[in-house]
Amino acid sequence: MNKKEKVYAFLLSEARVPLSEDEIAAILDVPAFDRFELSIILEELTLSGLITSHKGRFAAKKTLSDDAVMQTILSSHGFPPEFPQEVQKAAGRIPSSVQNTEGREDLRHLLTFTIDGADARDFDDAISIDETEDGFTLYVHIADVAHYVKYNGAIDKEAGKRGTSCYLPCRNVPMLPRELSNGICSLNPNVDRLTLSTVIFLDKQGNVLDFRITEAVIRSDYRLIYEEVTKVLENGKPDKKHESVFPALRALDALSVLLTARRKEKGSIDFNLPEAKIIFDGKKPVSIEKREEGRANRMIETAMVLCNRIIAEYINKKELPFVYRVHEKPDRDKLERLSAALGVLGLSIPGRFSGKKAAELLESEKGKDREYIVSTILLRAMMKAKYSPENLGHFGLGLSDYCHFTSPIRRYPDLCCHRIVKALINGEDTKKFQNKVSRYALHASEREEAAQEAEREAVRYYMCRCMEDRIGEEFEAVISSVLDFGFFVSLPNLAEGLVHVRTLGDDYYIFDETTLSLTGKRSGAVYRLGDKVEVRLQSVDAATSRIDFVLKEAPENGKNHRTKQKSKTRLLRGRNH
Repeated sequence: MNKKEKVYAFLLSEARVPLSEDEIAAILDVPAFDRFELSIILEELTLSGLITSHKGRFAAKKTLSDDAVMQTILSSHGFPPEFPQEVQKAAGRIPSSVQNTEGREDLRHLLTFTIDGADARDFDDAISIDETEDGFTLYVHIADVAHYVKYNGAIDKEAGKRGTSCYLPCRNVPMLPRELSNGICSLNPNVDRLTLSTVIFLDKQGNVLDFRITEAVIRSDYRLIYEEVTKVLENGKPDKKHESVFPALRALDALSVLLTARRKEKGSIDFNLPEAKIIFDGKKPVSIEKREEGRANRMIETAMVLCNRIIAEYINKKELPFVYRVHEKPDRDKLERLSAALGVLGLSIPGRFSGKKAAELLESEKGKDREYIVSTILLRAMMKAKYSPENLGHFGLGLSDYCHFTSPIRRYPDLCCHRIVKALINGEDTKKFQNKVSRYALHASEREEAAQEAEREAVRYYMCRCMEDRIGEEFEAVISSVLDFGFFVSLPNLAEGLVHVRTLGDDYYIFDETTLSLTGKRSGAVYRLGDKVEVRLQSVDAATSRIDFVLKEAPENGKNHRTKQKSKTRLLRGRNH
């Protein structure tokens, strides 16, 4: 939570009693040098209608719609749903259909398709593929956003400011106006669209023999859906909808298997962690499900990773300014924590740590009860992926060259890469980007983090809303984090909540960060990372996105409970990579 959200969450919890600014500052322990900022926050919350102000006393409105909560999350992270009038006017001047294809390679004769989620509206990428006796020709078509979004124009400035689209459950805020993101830039079916296409020639073993990059015009024939494609591939025969495109899907699937095997050989780590998906009835959140990637998801991801790698290698060899996607190897401190956490589970990574060894460990735990915990532990040990003007390689993918090139509708770094590549293939000067890529990379990394935090906050909020009617129910859970004040548990549907140490009974608990455990001094009870426990849902507070559990057999009101921390270093709950 940022400061504004913390103040608002506090006022929601104290909604019964209006408080003065001095009282709020005292309870929240706001230092004197932050009092002016607190005044500004209270003024902003009042103007936004989230809290009321009367005679110098403040209180949150007792009820807030889900839409209002999402609006607050988006605004607090810099993703306003509406675009400035100047940007809307500029978008309105862009034609809604392709007007001119002069100088472009015509690829409309190719059988072309997109594969996305059922609720997707913006289609950055499309695929064409030919399989021959000698190998494969793979066409990765990416929307030519740079053709429409002119450098330093009103749309470009706003896109750069946002940095990325932001996708919340049941709602998204695009980086570009919808006339572009859902319209002329999106590779919608049965309409002409301009693309920057990478044509890749591979042999039967999946080795890249050659490639070329071309400004093209395409016409997508099919808008396919991940789950449906996965089903027909696993059935081994097409239904009526996929009959004409099935040979191409089978060829792409075969190539994906080859490319995945080659990536694993080079040390690519596939965490394959499921994500929580909020199920809605209209706008009402009703349940939480696991969202797991299927065969079709992995197929498209493999094609995009290949394209991104080829583009990064190409630019790196030319020694041109660029925005790379980098992921550094874990530092010593992280590796020490990883070793300790794996040791708790009786696991280890022998010798020098590498991506290949991490991938082998994940493979050995596949299908086991602790697979999710082991994947989580490894993910937390990773450095955070980011954008950089320096080519530092991508440890998680096992690649020495990598960039983000395949999603220019929703990511600004991809649009930057497109501009540099287009300048290169058209013989234009690329020096103008030299002093800009560092700023682009830093800002894009910051905006990516803001979008991820907004998405996490929205999911946590909706998880609470889905669990509100289940207070008192009992669940099987797994301990996903252990800290000095208790431990977090994860349910099968990925909802997560806290079992506070004070609910564990009248005992003196010792937190050991080395073994990631809490041990009762008198009872000898031990709670470790990865342990299975049975819990009862005790309380849910959507306003603070907090879910609290108690152990099924534990006393409901443990008293006089303290913890002693053996290590001064606290365990981090998680890290996205």
